Amino acid sequence: MLFSQRYFRAIENNMLVVDIPDATRRKLWAWLSANNASRGIRRDPNDSWISNSSVLEETERELLIEHRWEHLPVSPHSTNTEYHAACIS
Repeated sequence: MLFSQRYFRAIENNMLVVDIPDATRRKLWAWLSANNASRGIRRDPNDSWISNSSVLEETERELLIEHRWEHLPVSPHSTNTEYHAACIS
């Protein structure tokens, strides 16, 4: 079980604050981007259909599902690719 699911009530009631600094979020996303790879995903084990996806697409999909978000929260530097590239080093 995921940490955020296990401690959902405590997080929601602000009894437990989970804060990942923006710089860390950007570095994580930059690492995922640098190691992105295509993936074939079989969503239904009873069907032979395979969806083409990627590490980033699946990460975004899982975060949206887990947190019941409509879209990912955006960092103030999310569209600045030069900044993301600089974070990798």
